[in-house]
Amino acid sequence: MKKVKDMMMYMFNGCAGLSKIKGIENLNTTSVTSMENMFHYSDALNIIKF
Repeated sequence: MKKVKDMMMYMFNGCAGLSKIKGIENLNTTSVTSMENMFHYSDALNIIKF
């Protein structure tokens, strides 16, 4: 998955009940070029700890 560049786009979009993401600090985003709307409509998500 080294060449994935836009997988983050809309990844959690519409996850209205999502309140936390366990292990997000382990995501390797070095090749990602767009995180457009990654958390759009994820209203319950208040804090993300990296």
